[in-house]
Amino acid sequence: MPDGTRRSAAAFRSAHYGLVGLVARRRTCQVGLSTWVGHPVESQSNGGFNAVPFLEDTNRIMALADTITFEVHGTPTAGYLASPETGGTGQAVVVVHEWWGLNEHTRDIARRWADAGFVALAPDLYRGVVTTDPAEASKLMHGLSAEDGVETLDAAVLRLAEAPGVDPDRIGVTGYCMGGSFALLLACRNRTIKAAAPFYCDIPDDPDIAMLTAPVLFIGASLDGWITVEKMNGLREALARHGKSGEVKIYEGADHAFFNDTRPAVYNAEAATDAWQRVTDFFRTAL
Repeated sequence: MPDGTRRSAAAFRSAHYGLVGLVARRRTCQVGLSTWVGHPVESQSNGGFNAVPFLEDTNRIMALADTITFEVHGTPTAGYLASPETGGTGQAVVVVHEWWGLNEHTRDIARRWADAGFVALAPDLYRGVVTTDPAEASKLMHGLSAEDGVETLDAAVLRLAEAPGVDPDRIGVTGYCMGGSFALLLACRNRTIKAAAPFYCDIPDDPDIAMLTAPVLFIGASLDGWITVEKMNGLREALARHGKSGEVKIYEGADHAFFNDTRPAVYNAEAATDAWQRVTDFFRTAL
């Protein structure tokens, strides 16, 4: 990283985390990223923070964000709610985290959605557990049943529908890796969801695809060894077979988790930037 960029990143982190300290006392977070082209993000590799350029936008909306609680079968569950300071357009997005848990990266994505004019809620599927260890993340993911995850997301949709500035008929869902799997499954099972944009995730069984009522924009990567091109082509065929509205976009030369800008080994800035633009355009049209 050039010296000038490193100094700018350090200055931004200092200013931002000074604000976070204030947020912790006031319980309300206002994040203004109007002149910075990167985001403070938690590193999955060393627990530190890196600022990786993502999208240059000097006219971004201010985001108001805070941790909230909602109930799942009477049990309090946390989520991270981010809203445009301007109130938004009524459009809203559920953001489903990766197998790491509801970490700073996912909260940052929720703020990006608020910056784009959407109200965003990132629910915590792990009930407060966050990890940077792949082995622990795998255990957490495999310990979460599809039914439990969808029930939490159903409750999150209800909570999001009640948030100020949200039109209950204009709610979409997006997610990444494990979160993408749950996002696509939620779209199959919850008719409140009006659009879905899952990233590099497993494909629901055919009976679930048959129940899909929302349009889908699936984001995948050609080098993904888990969600292979064969699997993605299978989704494309299933959507066509059942007469569902959907597109499968595969980024050539990109790998699994290419959107995660806290992971330099897999982050692909070009693909991530294009995917973000595609998905925001998709939601603006579909919701």
